[in-house]
Amino acid sequence: MYKSTIELNAPYDVDLFDENNTFKNIDKFLCIIDEDYTINQTVEYNIYKEPNYQIQNYYAVEFYNYDPVMKLSDYNKLLKIRNMDTIKLNKDEYLLVTPNELLYKVENNNDIKNIQFSGNELRLKEIDTKSYWDAMNNTGRFTIVVADECVQGLEISERHLIVDTKEDTTTKLEEKLEKEAELQLAETKENKESDGHYYYIHTRGSEIEQQNTMTATIASLCLYIAFILISAVGTILAVQSLSDAAKYKYRYLTLRRLGVNNETLFKTIRKQLIILFGVPVVYSVIASFCMAFSVNNVYQILLTSRFIYLIYFAGSLAILFLLYGIYWIATYIGFKRNINEES
Repeated sequence: MYKSTIELNAPYDVDLFDENNTFKNIDKFLCIIDEDYTINQTVEYNIYKEPNYQIQNYYAVEFYNYDPVMKLSDYNKLLKIRNMDTIKLNKDEYLLVTPNELLYKVENNNDIKNIQFSGNELRLKEIDTKSYWDAMNNTGRFTIVVADECVQGLEISERHLIVDTKEDTTTKLEEKLEKEAELQLAETKENKESDGHYYYIHTRGSEIEQQNTMTATIASLCLYIAFILISAVGTILAVQSLSDAAKYKYRYLTLRRLGVNNETLFKTIRKQLIILFGVPVVYSVIASFCMAFSVNNVYQILLTSRFIYLIYFAGSLAILFLLYGIYWIATYIGFKRNINEES
């Protein structure tokens, strides 16, 4: 989920949202970025209000009474930055962009195949989930993409600035942009204008750092717990086996006196230890697979592949058998030493 989370939260190097022209000079943000980064491309796009809000009703009732609309040309510019295929729309078509986890709300819905838009009837061309990200518009959940001429006469709801840089962005850049935002808002307050501003500034580098920290924390904790549990099981089995070896030395000594050679004797010991160490592994593998399968069913809508969990499951088994194998080998060597000392 690491990659999908970043793409969902911050697919672009810099993403700035401005509601109702909060910032008086948006070019200052570009100057700040240009100080330390090479700007490859910038895209400014607007989100428009469709007052009939025919799509919103199928998601949930919200405080806003419009459907968010975006121009096709702006949408294709954003797709090009992400190296995704652009789309074509006729004047009588529209595209619905929504997250994968909410697709069930509108998929196969005959009521949205044709909608009334600015006095014209538009038909649904397709529903796209791959290009959606959380900050695509402030209302979230979905965006309607229409031909450029269809937005004429619609009220602008919010402004967005997308910046693609050559270098990877960092949290430091986001902090510098936030300071500039505070300066512009402070000027607004001196002019005794409204203080009810809403905006956000987000950089991809900041999101990557957050995901790195969270992933490292969770992975380290889980690996630590797994190591402790595997070590506990391995230690218990090793101590039990070595205790049995010391307790029943005379049995192996008796077998030697009856003519059983060392190769056959050690083979019997290996089989015994394999059974002793192997039975707990069978239960743990079955339980782990069932848990991984269940978790995958919950989160597969956010994953690149529904079967990718098998790779991680196989990797975890490799680590398990490596640690478990060390305990088995150590136990086997100690077992043989106990027998040889008695002999």
